[in-house]
Amino acid sequence: MECDIPFETSEGNKYILSFTLFNQSNVPIKTSIIDISLVSINQISLTNSIKTFNYIIKVISDYIIDKNVILYYYCDISEIFYRGSRKIESYQEYRFNLFNSLFQKVSNPDLFLKKYYHRR
Repeated sequence: MECDIPFETSEGNKYILSFTLFNQSNVPIKTSIIDISLVSINQISLTNSIKTFNYIIKVISDYIIDKNVILYYYCDISEIFYRGSRKIESYQEYRFNLFNSLFQKVSNPDLFLKKYYHRR
């Protein structure tokens, strides 16, 4: 169930998409929960194309459907390039909204999407 998928974008950026089991000891459900990480290995360009994001979402969606798991993901707080015309609260929120939008775009009836975030 755990796996790493290395890939290189058309922009030359290298990543690993890593799927690992989430520790469910305090979670009262039987379905496996998978923690996903998108790890940057070598960044050549500050941006990625929509083709790259579509590839990432397709791999994730296919994995979720094939393995019948719950995906748990969170976004880091490191800087990100974005258009200056956009007002964002944080880099983490920007990434969250980006990936949430991409998952919504897939429109696969086999995917149940529920977002949850906690503000302190």
